[in-house]
Amino acid sequence: MKKLLTLFVFLFAFTGIAQIVTIPDINFKTALLNHDPVIDINNDGEIQVTEAHATVELSVRNQGIDDLTGIEDFINLIELSCLGNNLQVINTNTLSLLEIFSCGFNNLQSLDISQNSSLRWFFCNHNPMSTLDITNNPNLTRVSFNNTPLSEIDFQSNQSLELIRINFTNLQSIDVTNITSLITLDVSNTNITTVDLTQNSNLRSYAGTNLAMNTINVQGNAILQDLDISGTNIAELDMSNNLGLKRLNITETGIGMLDLTNHSNIQMLSLFDTEIESLDLSNNTSLCYVEGGDSDYLKYVNLRNGNNTLLDPNLSCTVSTTHKGYSTSAQAVFLSADYLDFICVDDIDFSEQNWTIIPANTSFTEDCILGTNNFDPSSIILYPNPATKVLNIQSETVITSIEIINVLGQSLMSIRGTSNKEQLNVSNMSSGNYFVKINTAGSSSVYQIIKE
Repeated sequence: MKKLLTLFVFLFAFTGIAQIVTIPDINFKTALLNHDPVIDINNDGEIQVTEAHATVELSVRNQGIDDLTGIEDFINLIELSCLGNNLQVINTNTLSLLEIFSCGFNNLQSLDISQNSSLRWFFCNHNPMSTLDITNNPNLTRVSFNNTPLSEIDFQSNQSLELIRINFTNLQSIDVTNITSLITLDVSNTNITTVDLTQNSNLRSYAGTNLAMNTINVQGNAILQDLDISGTNIAELDMSNNLGLKRLNITETGIGMLDLTNHSNIQMLSLFDTEIESLDLSNNTSLCYVEGGDSDYLKYVNLRNGNNTLLDPNLSCTVSTTHKGYSTSAQAVFLSADYLDFICVDDIDFSEQNWTIIPANTSFTEDCILGTNNFDPSSIILYPNPATKVLNIQSETVITSIEIINVLGQSLMSIRGTSNKEQLNVSNMSSGNYFVKINTAGSSSVYQIIKE
C-alpha cells in the first residue's frame, strides 16, 4: 500500500509539471505573468497549459523578447501582438483561430502563416522579410507591410481585402484589379510605376507618393475621398468624377491645371511646387487648409468662397476617411510663391491678421474680377512680353473680349474681339505689372504681362 501511495504521488507531481508551458525566454515569461487581463489565474508564477488555452487575446509589445517559444500552446488565440521585440522566428502553426496578428518592428526574415486561414488583420511592418506568402489567407481584410524589402507579393487569393499598405518596399508592381472591396491603398515610396484602379469602385483613399509614375486614372473611383500623388511625374489629373474628394495632395508634380469647381467637399489641399498659374477655389466652401508655393508659376489665387473663417489658424482642420485621419491647424499658406501677386479673399482684414505665411509681395484683394474659369493656357499666346508699344494676342478660337487690369483690380482698357488675333496699343500705359483677361467662346483666362 505504501508503494502504491508513493507511485501515486510521483505520477501526480509528474502530471502537474507536464501541464506547465515551457517558456525559455525570461522576458516573454515575465510579460505573460504581468499580462492584463491576467493569464496566470492561479498566481503560481507559471503558465499552465489550461491557462494558455483560456487566453484569446495576447499583447507582449516592446518587451525585449528574443524567443516566443511557448506561444504554440496558446491554441485559442484570436489576437496576438508581439511588435517591437527582437524576434527572428515566430511559430504560429498551431494558432488556427488567429484573426488579428501584429508582428512589426522585429527581425523576421521569413514568416509562415499558411496555417492561419482565419487571419483577417495582418500587420508586419519594419521587418527584413524579402518574401511573404498570403495565398492561404483568403479572409484577410487588412494588411500592412511597410518598410520591408518585399519585392513581390500575390494578392490574387485575397479578394476580401479592404486595406493594403506596402510603402517603403521594393515592390515593382501590384495587381489589385480583382479586389473590388478595396477601400484604402498606399503604394508610396516603392518601385511601382503604374497601378490599375479602374476596377476598385469602393476605393476611398489612395496614396502613391514619390513614385516614377507618369499617369493615374481615378475616373472609376467615384467615392474617392483622399488622393495623394505628391512627388510623381504626373502632369494631368482628371477628377471630374471624384466629387466627394476631401483631401488632395499634388505637391511636386507637373500638374499645370486644376479644376475644383464642383468639389464642394474638399477640406485639405496641398500643391507646393506645381506648374499651376491660376487657382480658383471660390466654390470650395469646406476648405479649411490650403498650402501652395515653391513655385515660379503661381500668379493668382481666388479664395473668396464666402467661408474663409474656416481658415482661421485658431481652429483645427480635420479630415476623416474609413482607415485614415488627418488633423492640423487651419491655415492658408503660400510660401515662396514669388510671382503670386494677388489672393482674392472674403475679408482683407481677416486675411492679413490670420494668414501670415504669405510672400511679402502678395496682396489681398476683395475684387475677384481676375477670377478664372476653365481654360487651356497653351491655346492663347501673348507677345511680346514684356511689351513696350503693342501687345499681340493669338487664340485657337475667336476672342470675344480683352480687358487690361492693374494691380489694384481697376480696369484700364477693354475691347471687343472679332477674330482669333487681336492687337492692343499699350504705349500710353505706365511701366509695371498688369493682368490681361481674355474671353473666348465658353472660357475665360487671365495672364500677367509686364509693360516696359
